[in-house]
Amino acid sequence: MISINRTIKVLNKDLKERISIILKLSLTISIFYIAVFVITNYINNSLPFVTSIDFWKYYTTIVISLTTIISPILLYDNINKDKSGIDFIMLPASALEKFISITIVSFVITPMILISFLTIISAFLNSIYPAAHPFNLLNHNVFGSLSYTSFGEYITFPSLFLLGNIYFKKQKVVKTLLMTSGVVISFMTLFVITFKLLFWSNINEIKHINMSVNLNDLDKLNYLDMYDQMPWLKFTLYLFSIIYYIIIPVTSLALSYRKIKTLQY
Repeated sequence: MISINRTIKVLNKDLKERISIILKLSLTISIFYIAVFVITNYINNSLPFVTSIDFWKYYTTIVISLTTIISPILLYDNINKDKSGIDFIMLPASALEKFISITIVSFVITPMILISFLTIISAFLNSIYPAAHPFNLLNHNVFGSLSYTSFGEYITFPSLFLLGNIYFKKQKVVKTLLMTSGVVISFMTLFVITFKLLFWSNINEIKHINMSVNLNDLDKLNYLDMYDQMPWLKFTLYLFSIIYYIIIPVTSLALSYRKIKTLQY
């Protein structure tokens, strides 16, 4: 049974214990952002694209995404360790309430604080150096329109890192990277095998479609009217899209919750 009051108390405790880490991380990334601006501004004569809006848009998106991905390990590294994890398991809250707190701090509060820092920095640089830094996070949407695919892109890798952080006690980063790579490689291998077994005979027809099929293109499935004459191909692509954007992150989060529920020291 979940209690909103207990959940809020656990969230407050989590945030108080980790807010300094989040602020230091956001400040460090902001300083690095300024350093990148200074360096790129210095070399912009040879690399003019670094003064473009697209450059800063992609850079900001990558920074926010990577921070969100690794935040579970940065903030909850000690959650399953023998001594420091005792405080966590002894909290007067259910496993679900603890899980909710972890996901909110890692996937909502941390990126929001970082975005606030980067918004201030980008607006400041844009107001002083509009030509050299045309990007302003207030005026440019770095996340695109909201959809199940954008949600999947945001949550898939962070959920895998949360799972790795909870399951692995030592060498978490290396093991989690290997696990994540294994999931992605397995997914792509299954996709290629399925594609070859079911649709290789139609490869000449498929070649004429102007879309490469990879992880970054799965969000284009909403526009596959061109596949109406090949319904099984369209169904298969939708199925793999659902696996990547929904099933993988939901399964990772469910396994993380189960592990929190059964943690022992």
